[in-house]
Amino acid sequence: MKDGRMLNKHHMGGRTTRPVSIFFLGGMKTTVIFRGLRRLAPAVLALALMVLCGRVALAEDKPTGDVVQLETIIVTDSVLPSDLKDKPNSITIITRDQIEAAAATTVDELLRTAAGLEVWKPQGIFGNASKVRMRGFAASRATVFLKDGMPIDSLSCGETLHNEIPLDTVERVEVVRGAAGSVAGKGGMAGVINIVTRKASASPNAHASVSYGTHNSVTADAGAGGNITRRFNFQTGYTHFESDGYFAWNDQWIADREEAMDQNLLSWNNPSEGWSVKDNYRSALKNQTREMDTFNAALNGLLFERFRLNTTYTWWQNDNDIGYDFGYVNQTRNRINVDFNRKGYLDVSGNLFRLDQDVEFSQPVLPSPDMDAETGKNTWKVQGNKSDIPLTDYGGMLSIAKDVGDHHRVQVSTDHRYGELGNRLYDGLTNETQSITLAKQYRWGVTLQDSFEKGPLKADAGVRYRGVKTDDFFYETIYEYTPYEVDSLSDEQIDPWIGINWDLNRTTVLRASISKSSTFAPLSYLLGDYERPPGKTIIGNPYLATEWAVNYEAGLEKRIGSMALFQFTIYYNDIHDWMQEVSAADPSYSSISVRWENIERAVSKGLEAAIEFFPTDSLTVFANYTLNISEVVRFEDKLNNYDNKRLEGNQFPDQAKHKANLGLEWAHHKLGRFNATIRYSGPRYYDIENSIELDSYITCDLKYVRDFGKHLSFSLEAKDIFDEAWQETVMHNTPGRTIFAKLTVRL
Repeated sequence: MKDGRMLNKHHMGGRTTRPVSIFFLGGMKTTVIFRGLRRLAPAVLALALMVLCGRVALAEDKPTGDVVQLETIIVTDSVLPSDLKDKPNSITIITRDQIEAAAATTVDELLRTAAGLEVWKPQGIFGNASKVRMRGFAASRATVFLKDGMPIDSLSCGETLHNEIPLDTVERVEVVRGAAGSVAGKGGMAGVINIVTRKASASPNAHASVSYGTHNSVTADAGAGGNITRRFNFQTGYTHFESDGYFAWNDQWIADREEAMDQNLLSWNNPSEGWSVKDNYRSALKNQTREMDTFNAALNGLLFERFRLNTTYTWWQNDNDIGYDFGYVNQTRNRINVDFNRKGYLDVSGNLFRLDQDVEFSQPVLPSPDMDAETGKNTWKVQGNKSDIPLTDYGGMLSIAKDVGDHHRVQVSTDHRYGELGNRLYDGLTNETQSITLAKQYRWGVTLQDSFEKGPLKADAGVRYRGVKTDDFFYETIYEYTPYEVDSLSDEQIDPWIGINWDLNRTTVLRASISKSSTFAPLSYLLGDYERPPGKTIIGNPYLATEWAVNYEAGLEKRIGSMALFQFTIYYNDIHDWMQEVSAADPSYSSISVRWENIERAVSKGLEAAIEFFPTDSLTVFANYTLNISEVVRFEDKLNNYDNKRLEGNQFPDQAKHKANLGLEWAHHKLGRFNATIRYSGPRYYDIENSIELDSYITCDLKYVRDFGKHLSFSLEAKDIFDEAWQETVMHNTPGRTIFAKLTVRL
């Protein structure tokens, strides 16, 4: 092993592992930034929490009896974490050292420089929008996100709120590309990303940090922990973030909206009275801001001799003003997770989780063709609709595994998940209920897999039988109850896979796989009309079919002495019934409106090439390149008949054909550590209609870290140092150059 970054072949637990390439800068110890504080209150609160919890943790510095030092636990319904290296997938593991070294504030930002991944984050840390996509699948739902083996992607929309998990609580991130192997058994069409959190330790610890940066952005966090009994350890932490934000709206987007108002709403303009819809719109636009708080607590212990238990609780409050008066998205989450593991004649692992979430979305009165002049006069100036969207999501998994003979490890697992989603739409002026939408969904699965190893050959094969039922549809407006065309929806899928690794020699590994994968329609795709920021109307479709794909992958990994590690992968995905937002162009909607439809057939194909180079002990260089080609092959007109066939031959939206990253890390025992990363993304389309092409961009992120003894650290971080307003959407500019400094104290 060299500096913890390259994992050479070695014997672990009776199984020979293959090298895993890691394409992130690493090797740093503690990330820290400081520049000044605009407000002292968050820092004072954080420091007070540190002192309070630190006293509890340190009080048992010399406990009576033996203290149990617990190992790190990760629970999935696949094989053990060390066996990830035997999977027939392209795998990236981001270690704790690399997390602390990276110029990243959130989990999704860690993934921006990985081959094969596309991270969509137009407003940076100042906005709630974030999507992580793999291998040309143009939706986050195809990438399954797990936290300690438990799903955290939303049943509502299939996406993940990455800001919920503070980076300080993350031990490592496991990125498994491709569907083959069904790692964690969750059926990700594009892959699986598992966020492994740091477990409570018996060693007393406490930390506090404060940071300040661009747009008057302040962060304060603190945490402490240690053993509370001979068998149990406890950890707690709190994080606060707030920012004045920035003006995110794209000038051309504003101009296009104003031109549309001039053309379509002439009767609403009354210069003699000193008002117009266009003037109202312009005056309503403002900065996008954010205020966020997170509290987390974890209890990790040995319940019986071999039964290890880990329990975590997270409370997350996130308030976003989304860029205009009366426009906001406020989110609250309460999540509790319990995972357990017992090793013996049968290895048993499992988890239970529950999430209670509430989202409040508001917007001003928007223009509509049916408005009269008096109503039009108030557009953008007064409160319009408000939505209250509660979601309850809970479930669990149980897995049993056993070594059979000298060459096989057989595992059977079952997982279940149940969710209830509602949407109550209010009139913002009168608080009168306009409509109520409700639905429930239950998902289940059974997975059987066999991991085989003999000599240089390692194989992984299995099948997953899974199903879904969505029912209790309810939709009522202020005027009438409207029954759904269907009472309930159900489907079942069988997803098999097989993959092999062949150790050609001590430095070269070949791998190949074929699999079938599928994704059920999330609840919000099926429901009636609803709003999504910033004012887009989404039209649900209860007739959506389950999307599925046949996935092919082949790859090579080559270690060049102790100096370099090279990885090359080609992939092809034959996609069927892909769920896509399609422009509805419905005259009854004044704002942008889209409807969910199934694309009968599409393909995504490409290659990933990456190399990590270690010329000296103090210098690491990495580079990777991704080529991705996607195409709509067949798209038949549906009952809604939006002229879908015109989209055949188009590319998937938000998918750059060419993407590349280059980075280096240099460390000096006296001067500190320096990170630099250059990211390139080629042109791509904003929509499936391919009517708006977004520009290519090149940007650079820098980070400097310096430790002062064992307890104090400082770092300075600059993102997008070129200060380019590169595009990730047609609506918004990115924040441009941002600079953050942070100071951390650890006990």
